[in-house]
Amino acid sequence: MTLSLHRQGRSVRAEVADRSAAWPTPFQAGLDMEHGRGLAIVAAYSERWGIDPSPEGKTVWFVCGERQAR
Repeated sequence: MTLSLHRQGRSVRAEVADRSAAWPTPFQAGLDMEHGRGLAIVAAYSERWGIDPSPEGKTVWFVCGERQAR
């Protein structure tokens, strides 16, 4: 697994690449489940995200912009 971070102006693009052919599927994780929250967290904190296939597996990417203080 490889994590890459790229600055794009005031945003950051993160990419997580792995060699697995299994496509991640978002689902509602129960309170007692140990796994299954990754894509929900990505969707909640990012402006946009997606999955790109690669010859070696796939890359899940997301873009986070600058947030205003509340």
